[in-house]
Amino acid sequence: MNEDVTKLEYYAELAKNNESGRRNSNTSTGSCEKEEEEDPINKYVIKVNFQIDDPNKYNRIINKLWDPDYLDSSNHPPKIVRVYNPSLVMIQRRYKDPMYDRQKYFYAFVKKTQVSKDKTIIAMTSANINDHNPSKKTYKNKIIENANLFTIDIDSEDDIRNGKIQKTYVNIAGYLIEKKDNHVDVTYVESIDGNNPF
Repeated sequence: MNEDVTKLEYYAELAKNNESGRRNSNTSTGSCEKEEEEDPINKYVIKVNFQIDDPNKYNRIINKLWDPDYLDSSNHPPKIVRVYNPSLVMIQRRYKDPMYDRQKYFYAFVKKTQVSKDKTIIAMTSANINDHNPSKKTYKNKIIENANLFTIDIDSEDDIRNGKIQKTYVNIAGYLIEKKDNHVDVTYVESIDGNNPF
């Protein structure tokens, strides 16, 4: 899980430092989806940067983003499948594809890492998880290569085993949260193989 933290920070820094990214300092929001010649995967990574104007909210922001129920607006809140330690869990998340009105889901490891006293990363990535879905699709993480080495079996629900909902994969997703002198800088990064659930 260290590779996903490093890669998430890399893509988040691209979003903040990309000169061609759209950024409006008046609203404290910005986004960047520029393709980098030296990194062809970058064009498949969504990046959004925004600021919270109170640096004292740093810990509260981290706690809210770490809470699996906080950002969930669907009828299917993320389900914690396994807890490895207080900062590393495996989740199952279900969502509805807005374009095709079809249920989809993914499994992912989620890790919270305090890089320094003023910088925290919450990173998520899927591994090669056997949940007995009948799909023959082979998943290969295009960003986190170490995730391809890890396999695990999950005792999944009947609708997954019967192939009634489509499986997707998180190449990488998460947040870089940084406390600055007069604000908290938050950058969201996402690359989902199959669809965008957020």
